[in-house]
Amino acid sequence: MSNRFVLLSRFPSFQPSRFPLPDGITIVGRASTCDFVIRNETVSRHHAEIIIDATSATVRDLGSFNGTFLDNERISMSPLKFGQRLQFGQVGFVVSSPDAYDFESDSTTDAPRPKAADELFARAIAAHAITLTPAQTRVLKMLLEGLSEKAVAGALEISHNTVHNHVREIYLACGVHSRPELLTLFLRRGGGAQKPSD
Repeated sequence: MSNRFVLLSRFPSFQPSRFPLPDGITIVGRASTCDFVIRNETVSRHHAEIIIDATSATVRDLGSFNGTFLDNERISMSPLKFGQRLQFGQVGFVVSSPDAYDFESDSTTDAPRPKAADELFARAIAAHAITLTPAQTRVLKMLLEGLSEKAVAGALEISHNTVHNHVREIYLACGVHSRPELLTLFLRRGGGAQKPSD
């Protein structure tokens, strides 16, 4: 059965925001000859392959420079399961089934996310009475996922200086002065954000 697995982008500006994985071997990389082309400098020309058969799904790194990660652990080869976070270089995805997510909100500016995760994040923002612009909210989500300012800039295709200005405004709105203070703010009282492990 085809398209039992879908990769959902974790980065709002990445296109395609969802990529169905067909049965067989899918080559992932920066080269135009790959089945799934990811035009990002942290992704190798032939980065990894995903093998889907009747009974299983597996990802295998193809000797990439920046690595393939599954739930923040660098792997050489590993089975895939729904809900896992799969990352090629600095480009991250969530492994899903086609019907597990709400795709109605899919757009070029806001990639689909799990409904529960969005609700938790919204509750965390409301609980702390934080008012942010849509752009600042996107940056905040990525900061809480553990991305550096440089990685956020690359994912959103904006300058590092713009991201830094957003971060400064986020700190001001949240009443904090550093990333650790920001994480502590969202972790306490069950804020819904997870401390990054990378």
